[in-house]
Amino acid sequence: MMQFLKTLRKRLSKGVLRFWEKYMRAIVLTSLIALFLLAYFWDSIFISIFPGEKGVMWRRFHQGVVLNKVYEEGLHTIFPWDILYIYDTRVHERHVQLQFLDTTGLVIKVDISVRFHPQFKNLPKLHQEVGPDYVEKVVFPEVTSAFRVVLGGLSYQAIYSASESELLSLIRKKLSEKLEAKYIVLDMILLENLELPQMVQAAIQEKQVYQQVLLSYEYRLKSEALEVERKTLEGQGIAAFQDVSGIPILQWAGIEATAKFADSPNSKIIIIGTDSDSLPVILNTAQ
Repeated sequence: MMQFLKTLRKRLSKGVLRFWEKYMRAIVLTSLIALFLLAYFWDSIFISIFPGEKGVMWRRFHQGVVLNKVYEEGLHTIFPWDILYIYDTRVHERHVQLQFLDTTGLVIKVDISVRFHPQFKNLPKLHQEVGPDYVEKVVFPEVTSAFRVVLGGLSYQAIYSASESELLSLIRKKLSEKLEAKYIVLDMILLENLELPQMVQAAIQEKQVYQQVLLSYEYRLKSEALEVERKTLEGQGIAAFQDVSGIPILQWAGIEATAKFADSPNSKIIIIGTDSDSLPVILNTAQ
């Protein structure tokens, strides 16, 4: 048995050697071509998907866009004739400047900020129906349309008087429906600035000044009315005191003043009048 194996090994070795000597050039040339093709198509065969990214496969000779699979982070090996499209799936933020006409025909300018990201599970559908440039094709046009439909249907008075949260709620509802239909998730929308025409701003500021002046007048009128009420009550109290005590208010005030000066440590002379209607006269003799 051992002898048989040795004989077989020798024959195989001789056969391989004869095969190599016969086809050496073809084997070397084929290997060089394969290495060249591997180096040339390296970036098309070995694809890296980095953090915050996902991939969508397009197969040239099979089914086109692979709709039932999203390629996650990591290294992927594909055929060089296929294409793995890479999408940034992090939250995107875009700033947009818009202007539109309100119901009165005035031009209103707004600065907005929109945050969004593609739906992960529907990324192949987004790629098939819209493509990698979905921001320019879908997000910007839909944002513009939503603002113009909602705010353009109001007058500048209604826009100015409405709360920001109320306006953004209407816009968000309309915009979310449009973006979700295209496999995009709206995270947040912010109204950074709203600019009315200069003449309207001046009129609003003038109105606010008048309102403040009016409030000031109202406050003064209320203060005067309260002062009148206070003096009226004071007069009624004095009259009631005189009726009950039978002492005139001036005489009573003189008596109180005399008592206070009498308690003072300073030397003084108090001269009492000769009749009931006379008030005391106080002379301070301190040097």
